[in-house]
Amino acid sequence: MATSALHGNARPRGGRGLLKTIVPLLLFVAVGGLLSLAASSLLGRFGVGGAALVIVCLPLALIAGFFAITDSAGQVRALWAEMTWWHWLWLLIFLSSLVFRVREVSTARTDPLDFWAMMRIVPQALVFAVLAIKFAVRRPPWLGSLFRGPMGALTVYGIVCLVSSLWSVYPSWTLYKSWEFLVDVALLALVLAVVRSTEEYRSLFTLTWALFLVQLLWVWIGVFIWPEEALHPHIGRTGSYALNGVFPIMGANSVGEAGAVLAILGLCRLLPLRGAGTNRRWNSLLVVFGTASLLASQTRSALAGFVFALVVFFVLSRRIRLGLALAALGVPLALFTSLGEAVWNFIRRDQSSAELASLTRRTDWWGFAWHQFSQHPFTGLGAYAAGKFAVLGNLKVNASTLHSDYMEVLVGTGFWGMVPLVLAIVGTWWLLLRYVRSAQLPVFERQLALEAACILAVGTVRSFFDTEFIWHAPLLFLVILGYAELLRRQHQRVLQRARSTQFEAFVPA
Repeated sequence: MATSALHGNARPRGGRGLLKTIVPLLLFVAVGGLLSLAASSLLGRFGVGGAALVIVCLPLALIAGFFAITDSAGQVRALWAEMTWWHWLWLLIFLSSLVFRVREVSTARTDPLDFWAMMRIVPQALVFAVLAIKFAVRRPPWLGSLFRGPMGALTVYGIVCLVSSLWSVYPSWTLYKSWEFLVDVALLALVLAVVRSTEEYRSLFTLTWALFLVQLLWVWIGVFIWPEEALHPHIGRTGSYALNGVFPIMGANSVGEAGAVLAILGLCRLLPLRGAGTNRRWNSLLVVFGTASLLASQTRSALAGFVFALVVFFVLSRRIRLGLALAALGVPLALFTSLGEAVWNFIRRDQSSAELASLTRRTDWWGFAWHQFSQHPFTGLGAYAAGKFAVLGNLKVNASTLHSDYMEVLVGTGFWGMVPLVLAIVGTWWLLLRYVRSAQLPVFERQLALEAACILAVGTVRSFFDTEFIWHAPLLFLVILGYAELLRRQHQRVLQRARSTQFEAFVPA
């Protein structure tokens, strides 16, 4: 027995011991080598301070990522178990909205259907085919769902856009973009016709936030793959870089918005309404990750939307005292420390007073667009085409939109499109504010309404400086509008049952 113990087990134990020594050593050398390569690359681009900051933050990010993966594994499994056919259609809508190249106006006219355009059209066409089949077999009968509540107002807006192709400056462009938007709205109408409970609809919320989270994670991974393109320097500002998505393209404005949405979502769940549960570690990571993305994007409109969402959160969650306390703490810090100067430099981005007042030349675009609108106030120049071709094309500006939902709608469709769009936005706001305080709703439904209202706050501010509500695919706006409409329909069914019961009680047997 002793011989066996000494001779038979001696070599395996020695081999395992050697292996346990070599593996950590190799891992240490590999990590050290990677950090050295990263340091040498970062030193030339960001200097000593920036390189040190990245190297210090990287291990912390890896630790946070480990906890995020372990916490999210159960949520991913739960979402996968809830996935149905309409979730996959929603995913196709998201995929068709990804941008892989930005074309000049002249190229969009001469070659509208290139390879990357087909990458957008094919998923959208698949969704349209399913909608057509569901309409033909009437399972479910979803067409009537299009014309109810705020959903109906948004549908009317889409129809106005479609009709404007008759006099558009680029009829085929208006026709396609309007069809694209109406397919998005019709899919939401189909979902509302299928879903019977808020528990079921909540999975659509989860899928939407998960898509934005994955997209933002990929943007950060792109910093290590394409550092020159992902960290784009601000023009005229030394040592300042804005975070962008490279492939697919995700501008700094979109990165900032996604960061603001995830940060306010995490805060809503970290400090939920009384009675609602929360995962504090996961939601804390969400707040930190979203805030870091928002700041790295250096997007002023997203920051303004996040601040407005904070105000909405403190008011609707009845934490006004906490909000005032934080404001009282922040004002002295801004006035008597370097924090105020840092915030002002963040807002200015080394721009002159004239550039800051023009909102980075947006007011020049809007002024020309207003002139075009004043000449066609009732018809516009064609939805989605007027801004790109009649305004930006004449100004020789290589941009996709006018960076404002309302100017884009005014110059494209005139008042006929503006009225239903505003009704859809205001109607969604009114319903959410009504139901988040309703004592008749379960706490998780009110919690979802709170989250939806805060995220809508971000989008509402951004809608004045970008195309948030009308451009394919406005998933954030659609999922929020759909939830408000679902609550309204459920409330109507409760009232109808109550009236029916009262009527039966008064009718003699």
